[in-house]
Amino acid sequence: MTPEKIKRLRLQKRENKEAIRAMRQVKRDEERREEEERLQKKLIETEGARKQAQILWRKHFDPRHVDWEKRGSTVEKRRAKNLFTKLGKHFKDERDRDKRDEERELKAMPRKEMTKAQEYEADILQIDSLMYVPVDWGESDSPHNKRRGGQVVSRRHRARPKVREHFEGLIESPETNTTNVVEDLSPACLA
Repeated sequence: MTPEKIKRLRLQKRENKEAIRAMRQVKRDEERREEEERLQKKLIETEGARKQAQILWRKHFDPRHVDWEKRGSTVEKRRAKNLFTKLGKHFKDERDRDKRDEERELKAMPRKEMTKAQEYEADILQIDSLMYVPVDWGESDSPHNKRRGGQVVSRRHRARPKVREHFEGLIESPETNTTNVVEDLSPACLA
């Protein structure tokens, strides 16, 4: 092979690659345009339904002309009750009978017979209120404190939180009028 022929082959190969790249770009642009058209078409088709849903929402759940804060506590309680019943009507429980029975059995099962995962699930099902516990870095170990003892700390030797952020749940026991605190509500604690 002569150097001219090698040069010509390289140029031809480069032109082929550029043509393939241009064809791929055209194909991607075409797919993107088709996707945008499909989304626009879907928005146009559902526009009437979305408007109707917005009207029904305002009519039944949140009318604009009513200032609920000025109405008083009885109206507020009645509104909350009505919203709850409407919520039950519009969003029915989709679980099958077995799942509901399983949940009931889990609530009725004695604590001694439960596995750790079942205890966690039972605690989740009974929680009355949640409390967010933020990260506790301690005094000088804050990640915003870039210098410790006059030295810049590298990323490898970063501070670790003393208490990581998590939620705590409060379970009120109706039989004994006592409250139990579920310490860590992250599913990672089961692993």
